[in-house]
Amino acid sequence: MNMLRAYWHWVVSALLIAAAIALGAVLTINIVDTSFYRSRVSDGAGVLSGQAKDAIFSGNKSLDRARGCIIGVVTAEAEGAIADYAEKTFTDDHFGQNDLLLTLYPAERQWYLSYGDRFALYSSNELLQIVSAAAEGGLFDAPDENLPELHETLSTWAMAHLPESGAELSREKPMSGASFLLVLLSFIASLAAAAAIIRFAVIPLKLRKKPNG
Repeated sequence: MNMLRAYWHWVVSALLIAAAIALGAVLTINIVDTSFYRSRVSDGAGVLSGQAKDAIFSGNKSLDRARGCIIGVVTAEAEGAIADYAEKTFTDDHFGQNDLLLTLYPAERQWYLSYGDRFALYSSNELLQIVSAAAEGGLFDAPDENLPELHETLSTWAMAHLPESGAELSREKPMSGASFLLVLLSFIASLAAAAAIIRFAVIPLKLRKKPNG
């Protein structure tokens, strides 16, 4: 017990430094893992809640890891023919060959599927039937509730029909500038915490142990 009391500063120092580093790592992992998937959902029509978006993010994350596939979702106000808008979005937003994009004009109750070249090799009319049934069953009446369910159904279809990819098709998730800044700030905070601990805990401990002259 006496030894623990004598070295408690060292114990606290180690715990605080570890906590600071762990916090920085957790924040970094969360941002790096989710930033790419968040970019695959665009709610220009403003019909999705944060909870609905999170459900789609989570589904895409699992699907990408298992099949190297993303099923993007875009809602928008009408800007010309939906087919032209969807195909342009697919190209401009850099969807991949193994991806599927579901575009919706909610106010016009229109939808369109865009396929990557590799995904098209495995697609069938069943996909069109799935979306058509959802559209007729209330997709546009309650998109916040029904769109995540439709995404889950499409993901289930992709899991059943696309080949296993392993890591070779799963997307790289490059760290954004904001993510890098957060990592840097976390590292600086860890160093600052370590310096403060040394200054106010370790050094006083050593001074107390210094023999009187």
